[in-house]
Amino acid sequence: MSRRMAVLLSGGLIICGVTFVPVMVASYSSGPLDALTGAPGESTCTACHGSAAGDGSLSILGAPSTYIPGQGYTITVRLEDEGQQRWGFELTAIDPEGA
Repeated sequence: MSRRMAVLLSGGLIICGVTFVPVMVASYSSGPLDALTGAPGESTCTACHGSAAGDGSLSILGAPSTYIPGQGYTITVRLEDEGQQRWGFELTAIDPEGA
């Protein structure tokens, strides 16, 4: 490959990186889109993401069996997958009728 071709190729890659990387990084910098929890009348995270490809696991710890209005609850959401560096989740509280 000639030196000129290498310089042009390198320049093109730099331009692509400068153009597209900030868009990918800032896509959801303020958090996920609303109403994608799978609750009645909502879509799920697959509206933006494909199917889960990893071997990860999800557990929710400390969720009460009965909700008391005004009561505070500490709930731990644990997402684990050694192949991933970051995760996210959304949560919606619904009543027994699904509203």
